[in-house]
Amino acid sequence: MSFPATIHAVVDHQAISRVTRRYAGTLADILHEIFQNCRRAGATQVDVETALDDAGHVLIVRDDGRGIDDPAALLALGRSGWDAEIARSEDPAGMGVFSLAGRDVEIRSRMRRAPGGWRVVIPADAWESGTLLPLEPVSAPEGTEIRLAITALQAGTVSGEVRAAALHHPLPVFLEGTACVRRDFLHGAAAIEEARGCRIGIYAGDAPEGHRLNFHGLQVECRLPQVREVDTACSWSVRVDILDSPDLKLVLPARKEMVENDALAALRIAAERAIYRAIGEKTAHRLPFAAWTWGREIGVDLPPAKAALAAWVPATADGEGHPSPTMIAGEPMLIVPRLEPELARATASVFRKPAFIAARSVDEQEAFAGYAWYDALPRIDASAILVTVDGVTHRYGDRYDAPADLASGIVDGLQLSFSLRDWIDAPAAEDRRFPVDALVCDSGSYDLDDALVLVRRGADITPDRLAAQIEATLFCADDDPDSDSAETQRDRFRRSARTRAVKLLHGADAAQLDGIRTAFADEVRWLIPRGRAVTIVANDAGLAVEWSDPPAG
Repeated sequence: MSFPATIHAVVDHQAISRVTRRYAGTLADILHEIFQNCRRAGATQVDVETALDDAGHVLIVRDDGRGIDDPAALLALGRSGWDAEIARSEDPAGMGVFSLAGRDVEIRSRMRRAPGGWRVVIPADAWESGTLLPLEPVSAPEGTEIRLAITALQAGTVSGEVRAAALHHPLPVFLEGTACVRRDFLHGAAAIEEARGCRIGIYAGDAPEGHRLNFHGLQVECRLPQVREVDTACSWSVRVDILDSPDLKLVLPARKEMVENDALAALRIAAERAIYRAIGEKTAHRLPFAAWTWGREIGVDLPPAKAALAAWVPATADGEGHPSPTMIAGEPMLIVPRLEPELARATASVFRKPAFIAARSVDEQEAFAGYAWYDALPRIDASAILVTVDGVTHRYGDRYDAPADLASGIVDGLQLSFSLRDWIDAPAAEDRRFPVDALVCDSGSYDLDDALVLVRRGADITPDRLAAQIEATLFCADDDPDSDSAETQRDRFRRSARTRAVKLLHGADAAQLDGIRTAFADEVRWLIPRGRAVTIVANDAGLAVEWSDPPAG
């Protein structure tokens, strides 16, 4: 088998024979392509209307541009026929008219100051066949008119599609004689900059929904930079309106996305610079250290992020209250790492005591690591609870499980143990220990009775406080649609938690009495009229109720 000495790129005839499959053929695609050609032709406006003839529904698009000087270029796939300036600035591919492929189309055109115009009819089957199509001389106004067959279903959507295509188009578009609404693609921007032949709109928050890049009225898919500040609702994004940037290329033939090239990469950097400059106009920012560093690398020198952190809130099983909306700034701060509810609630009980370190506890925020002010803050490391039973001490924490044979009840000792790193008045990584009144461990079971609840011998803790710790550590509402409401679930859990707390602290009899007292207060007491009193005697055999003198006072 022999091979040729050379090869070269050619366009095979099959490219024409399959042209109807190169476009989706949607009404939106057709309108965008026609509107682009109207603009390139120097039109001052575009008129759109619909009609009904013997063959069915017809869409008519007319412009007052300079007309088509080379009719042969219409059906020459890949030959645009536009002048040098248009070719330089927009790189037209000569494929747009083939968005009409597969339809019956009539085109009329007359050059400016020409004595007459011409007309060509392209049957639906001629787009791929290469059939010779005659040009007819006609009397026509200056400009170009395109008439194409559409379905009855498409006819019902013309109004919406035309208005959508006209919204950000640079030319006024008239639908059935009425001007369509036009709006600057960058409306709502906090600031607008021009760079690399584009207008860049900067938005404090998410940009308006939809595509983020506009090519003379054609919205294009494109990934553009976004910058989000830490622990605020403020994010920054951009939209880009292309003016004259010939190095930015659209993917052909559909022109619905951008070619990933050096020009697009440079545009993204320019957009990022614009965002950082907009952030610099604020009195303070909350950029992550990595984002702040990148901004400096691309030439925008911002001050460090504001030295403030969210107040530490001990975690709960259901996440209630976290993160805290309270920000701490301008006073000594102690960074507390993210702790599971068991450790968090025990740690919180220590933080409430006056003997603890005189600093405000704040949330760890690793996004700020690298800023000098953040790296200088003291922080808690390696937290654990030391549980002492019968002279043996066990460690419980994120990396330590409770002993399998440990049962709920009173234990000899409970201590919070952690390393305090870089505290100004203490050596690095100094170990600290503080007594803890109670520890509640999540067993992973839905049954509260399975949870491990430990109380330090001699601890000054009430049933209410212990029940609150049990609830914070363990309660999480079941969101199954067959479950009771979250409020009902919480009320039921609180009763069980209080019963468990009273039983552990004061015994089973006290817990039963407390349960009866609670049930009476919730379900019966409201029935007793104001100023009256009753005496109730109840046992497993019956119930006696009678009026009595109200208690003194």
